Parts: sequence; C-alpha cells; structure tokens
Amino acid sequence: MERLQTFDISKVYDDIHKLPPSLKKNPVIGLTGNYKNSECSLAEGYFTSILKAGGTPFIIPPFENIDSLISVVNSIDGLILTGGGDINPLLLDEEPVKELHSINHKRDKSELIITKLAADRQIPILGICRGIQIMNAAFDGTLYQDIHTQMDGTRIKHDQDLDRGYASHTVSLKEESLLSKIFKTDRLAVNSFHHQAVKEPAKGFQVSAIASDGVIEAMESTEYKSMIGVQWHPECFIMEGDESMMPLFQWLVGESSSYKEARELHKNILSLDSHCDTPMFFDQGINFASRDPKILVDLHKMDEGALDSTIMVAYLKQLGCDDESLLAATNKADNILNQIEDMVAENCTFVNIAYTPDDLYRLKAERKKAIMMV
Repeated sequence: MERLQTFDISKVYDDIHKLPPSLKKNPVIGLTGNYKNSECSLAEGYFTSILKAGGTPFIIPPFENIDSLISVVNSIDGLILTGGGDINPLLLDEEPVKELHSINHKRDKSELIITKLAADRQIPILGICRGIQIMNAAFDGTLYQDIHTQMDGTRIKHDQDLDRGYASHTVSLKEESLLSKIFKTDRLAVNSFHHQAVKEPAKGFQVSAIASDGVIEAMESTEYKSMIGVQWHPECFIMEGDESMMPLFQWLVGESSSYKEARELHKNILSLDSHCDTPMFFDQGINFASRDPKILVDLHKMDEGALDSTIMVAYLKQLGCDDESLLAATNKADNILNQIEDMVAENCTFVNIAYTPDDLYRLKAERKKAIMMV
C-alpha cells in the first residue's frame, strides 16, 4: 500500500531559518485575475512562468475602489494583464456585433484603470491575449470585436483545437523590434485562442508581430517604455516543459527588477527638478492638484515619478530696461511668486515651500513635496 506523503510544517519552518536571511528581493509581479461565477482565478502557467523567471507573483482581483487600486499599483514592480473573455464594446463607444462572446464588465473597468495608473508610474507591463487588447484600449487604440467578420480577406485558424501548450501557427516579428531582440528571431511559433484583436495600435505603440493573414499579434511602446502586448498565450508553454516563451517573462522580470531598484533608490535620495515651467501656464487656468496635461510638473506627476522637489521660477521675457519696463517686470515677477505661494497654500496637505536644504529633507521626511522659488 502506497504511503501518503506527509508535510512537517515545523521542519520546513525551521529549515528556512537555519541560514542567514536572504538578501535577494524578487520583484513583485501583479497579475490580473480572471473572474467568473463570483470567483477569481489564475491559470497555473502564469505564476509558474513568473516564478521560473525569478519574480514573485501577486494576483490582483477585479475591483474599482480607486484608493485600493492605487495602493496595489504602488506595491508592485511589474504588471501582467492576463487573458480572458471579450471586452465590452460599449466601453469603446461601439455597439456589439452578433459574434461577440461573453464579456466581463468587472474586469474591463478595473483593468483599464490599473493599466493607465501603472503606465503613469513607468511600471513594466506585459499584456497577454485579452491583455494586449486592454492595453491598446486604455490608450485609445482600436479593436476588432471579431476578426473573422470585420477584417478583409480570409483568416487562418485563431482558435486552435490543440492543447494550449503547443504552437499552432507562426508570426513574423518586426525587424529591430524589442520583441525580435528578446526572442533573437524574426519568426516565432505561437498558440492561438481569440477572435478579438488589435485593429490600430494606440499612439505611442507600434506593431511588432503579425500573423500571415494580417492579424496583429504583438505591439510594443515606441517611447522606450517597458510595455509589450502579445496576442498569444506564452504562459501555456511552460506547463508542457517548453521554455521557448521564457525570454518574454525573463524580460518582464528583468525590467521589473530595474524598476524596483529605481524605486528603492528614490527612497534614499532627494530628487530635485531644477527647471520647472509650471508658472508659465498660470494664465491658462492650470490646476496643480490635478493631473493636468498642459504642464509637465503637477502633484500627481511628482508623486508618480517620485520627484521630491522642484524649483519654480518667475520667468520674464527680456524686454526694455527703462524705468517703466523695469517696474512692470518687477510687478509681474511679484505676481507670479504670489501665485506660487497661493498654489502651495491651497495644497498645503501635500506640498510646502522650502527655503533651505534642511527644509527639503524635512518635507521629504514628512512625505510632502517641496517647491523652491527663484
């Protein structure tokens, strides 16, 4: 009779502490969980691939509480947008075609938000199948609800009957793309389980892989951001002992390790932006407390970029040097400096004025941003 395997938790716990504490801190990779019948789940291939690549997987369930979403984003070093059901076309200002499959509005909303929040913080992102579509939609790219009816020409089979761990067709990788450098090839055998796909990549992205029938199979950032989306399911291969897709997960974990190091560095240094043009936009009704697209430095961008302090200048054009012109220039400079002080006073919970280096370090310790005036 076969003996049952036993698990001695005390022995395992003791063995952990027989050696000095590990100095290795693996990057935490957040993975969006699938959601069906009130249950959140994650296929084994996802976390197996992350663990094998040297990362620590962390499942993110679908929810829409903004404070909690921000807390999650601030706690992870990388993000995988996982596969799953169709995206609700109403979120893309489209009516559904009859070929639309089951949608999951809970996943759609939370994943679109978390993608933008992660991108704002430069967190490395890998979108897989549905994930590439979420990534594209988050940045205003367009999608096909159904490639078989909405694309011209004839499609190859994009929903294979083979087991998920085996390739069913090939894709061509764009020359000199990041994806081609990761896999060191211009042609890759992939699996396929989808009927939706990227139509036009969002601004800031380019196509990096395409199927023989013209379906976009991958896209990546053109702005040197660590963001890649693939239409296939690379996580499935590892479950068949096939490590051909591991370079993609190793890339993500490597980029996430760099992000983690950068974030740790910012905790131990004081960062100062010595040239801030925000006051030049005061006459355009900017709001320093909001994420204002007209300016490069506001409270949200300072927080997202871990910027501790910035120097705001009462910038004046070089005009006349007569007494009248000098008086006008002085009045304008005083007005700008007063506006900076008013702006700080309105947001004193988050920011204050620093007059000395000691003020800068004190405000950082108080978890406030600092503004110096010139």
